[in-house]
Amino acid sequence: MTIECLNIIAFGKLRNYQVNLGGGVHIIEGGNESGKSTLAAFIRFILYGFPADAAGEEERKRRTSRLTRTAEGSMTVSVAGGRYRVDRYSEAYRGFIEGRYHERVSITDLSDDRVVDTPLSPGEYLLGVGRELYETAAFLAQPEAGVRDGALIRNNLEDLIFSGKRHEGTQRAVDILSGERDSLLNFDGTGGRIREVAAQAEGLRGQLTAAMSEQRDVLSLNHDFEEETRIAAEAKRQWERCRNLAALHRNYRTLTVFEELHRQEEVAAGIAKEKE
Repeated sequence: MTIECLNIIAFGKLRNYQVNLGGGVHIIEGGNESGKSTLAAFIRFILYGFPADAAGEEERKRRTSRLTRTAEGSMTVSVAGGRYRVDRYSEAYRGFIEGRYHERVSITDLSDDRVVDTPLSPGEYLLGVGRELYETAAFLAQPEAGVRDGALIRNNLEDLIFSGKRHEGTQRAVDILSGERDSLLNFDGTGGRIREVAAQAEGLRGQLTAAMSEQRDVLSLNHDFEEETRIAAEAKRQWERCRNLAALHRNYRTLTVFEELHRQEEVAAGIAKEKE
């Protein structure tokens, strides 16, 4: 799924705010409290709405505009050759009484302006994943003071791939599948073909471990390359500065010589005039 446009009518501190995106990777940059997290929360809100729990109720209060008592907007995306617009509107009753709000959402197929009839959330319909998988898929933290962005992103990716952080949802799925596999293997005391498949799976797991090790090496090399590129760029800037300084010095010396010649000419002219 590619996000083409975000149209925020009212959401947290953002009002009447539009962001046009497209293909490729986009980096949202800004200082503290500039709205980066609000923008990410808006995308999640459009896809899944607010969670139906205490945390979701707290987020609803934080993201709902105090002026309009609404959180609303739309997102235009392209998926598998098609284009869709998702509109979501959430209105809280005066006083933000828990559970008292009105919400509606629609998915419009922009090829014929037809509203899609589906019981699924936009995230499930367009992405094929539920809220839990969406929220635990990946997380890149805001850089800490003094930490280079590239190094931080690399470390966070390594944490995501290798250390198991924020893998709660995935781990539960692995546990369920492992339980089902063990149940099949122990059925009537025989596993048949399943045992052979399990052995193949173990072999594939070893290949995956090796691939992950190679991936770590690639990440490390990429980090070293970025650092060397930065150093080379800095050296180039210093070299250009030295060249500019040398040129300025040459110009200064030239002007100084001309000034001295002009002074001597004036002295010579004065002497000649006195002789006359």
